[in-house]
Parts: sequence; structure tokens; C-alpha cells
Amino acid sequence: MQKHERMIHLLEKMKGLGMKQGLLSNIDLSLSQFSMLVFVARMPGSRANEVADAMGLSAATVSVALRKLEVEGWISRKEDPEDKRASRLGLTEKSDRIITRMREHRNSRIKKFMSALDTNEQEQLLGLLEKAILQIDHVKK
Repeated sequence: MQKHERMIHLLEKMKGLGMKQGLLSNIDLSLSQFSMLVFVARMPGSRANEVADAMGLSAATVSVALRKLEVEGWISRKEDPEDKRASRLGLTEKSDRIITRMREHRNSRIKKFMSALDTNEQEQLLGLLEKAILQIDHVKK
């Protein structure tokens, strides 16, 4: 197996570790809606245009999705004190519970994944991944 085929195979195996499996099966959210919730969890108080920019989606697409998330009780909007035309996004108690479960699940899976490596191997793996990702980011620019 060539290096690129081996890499594709390993990435597919990592996807199959279940980082997101099961979390969305019992809630009525698409993967993109869930990704929007994760963004708001990481960046509380963000605006819709920031979500759109981060996700590479149009403002109209994000606006429709956020409206649906708000109606279904997943996000809250508060008036932006600096710009009365804009609103700031936040999680609700409902979405906060899901995000907390997701983080616990993710952390558990990562811990299990990393437990196969000793401390030096973990640092080496993380360093190599960071190096490769920096290269990809550099090429994008």
C-alpha cells in the first residue's frame, strides 16, 4: 500500500472511532446545525455572520439554520449593545446539555485512542500532526 493510500485508510479508521457517532442519532439536528452549535459553544456571543464565515456558508443559509435552531430552543439571541441591528448568539440549557455530552464523549474517545501510546509517542504524534496541519494551512494561503 502506498503512503497516500495508507494515510487515507488511517484517516477513515479514525473517522470510524465514533467521535460523533451516536450523539446526533437521538436528536433532530443535521450535522451542519450541530456544527453551528459547537461554534456558538466555542465562541459565545458571536454573530451570525461570524458563524457563516467560519463555516464557509452564505449568510442566508446560516440565517435560516439559526432561525430554526432558535425556534426549536437550541440557541438564544440577544440584542448586540454595540449594534442594535445585530444579535449575539448563545446556547440554551437544552443545547448546553448536548454540547457537554459531546465533549465528554469526545474526551473519552481521545483518551482511549491515546492510551495505546506512551507519553513520548503521544507528543511525537501531536507534533507531527501539528506540523502537517501547518503545512496544509500554509499551502491554502
